[in-house]
Amino acid sequence: MTNTERLLLEAQESVARLDAWMQYLMTSAGIYYLNGSVPYTSESNFISLVPLANRTPYMTVNINGSDYQLQPDLLTLSPKYEALTIGDGSIGLSKLANMPTGNIYYRKSIGTGPPEVQTLATLKTDLGIVPASDIASAISDKVTVVEGYRLISTAEGLSIATISNKIDAVEGSGLISDTEKTRLALIKQSDFIITLPAAGSVAERLSGATYPTGWVLTASSTNLIITHTLGGEQLSGITIKEVDGSISRVCVPFDEAYTGITENGTSITIEGLNPTALALTLILTFA
Repeated sequence: MTNTERLLLEAQESVARLDAWMQYLMTSAGIYYLNGSVPYTSESNFISLVPLANRTPYMTVNINGSDYQLQPDLLTLSPKYEALTIGDGSIGLSKLANMPTGNIYYRKSIGTGPPEVQTLATLKTDLGIVPASDIASAISDKVTVVEGYRLISTAEGLSIATISNKIDAVEGSGLISDTEKTRLALIKQSDFIITLPAAGSVAERLSGATYPTGWVLTASSTNLIITHTLGGEQLSGITIKEVDGSISRVCVPFDEAYTGITENGTSITIEGLNPTALALTLILTFA
């Protein structure tokens, strides 16, 4: 080879390298060496498409969106950036951003995303937590428990208004059942009236009888059975009156009024009820 031929070959190689370098600088500001504007699909794809003369050591090549560096042999590629792996338990709480006292991490915003720093007050509101002071006040004012099932303090007394207010205060709260509400409404009342129309038998008197809500009247021969809702209240007395128009007369107990009385805490049996054909009024008194 003559000197002229050798110089010409060296010039051609220099021009090729310069061309490769210019292509490198012109693609993505020198950050990626792309196949036009599309990443190469594989290392072999790059090797097959880029002439050896156009390759330079450590040039950056983008393959499937990841950066690789061409090694000095101009035939192999290696990842430009080593993958960063964070070991389990290697980051402590001290590495998290500083947060004020009385705060907590949880996400309040709708949708997925990073955790957020929220105050305890916000958390309580989100959870619907009622302040302890409010609960204590409500219990003290509305649900003072005395004498078993009675939700009324001694100082408040047993007025109908007080009972009504207490029932309203616990309505729907589950603190008392519907049966207990009925019992609360009857705490103040000690006398209960039953009226029986004029008839020839106890069974016939039941048609048209009036009696407290929730009670049940049944007849058994000459006996009247009264099932009440007072739950354990004991009968302390009973008065039976014959009613003739506007005139009423008290009947003698264990004689013309009735022959006997039995009870079991939930029902009362009046044995041998007055057989008169007149209407009757029964006044039951509980202790």
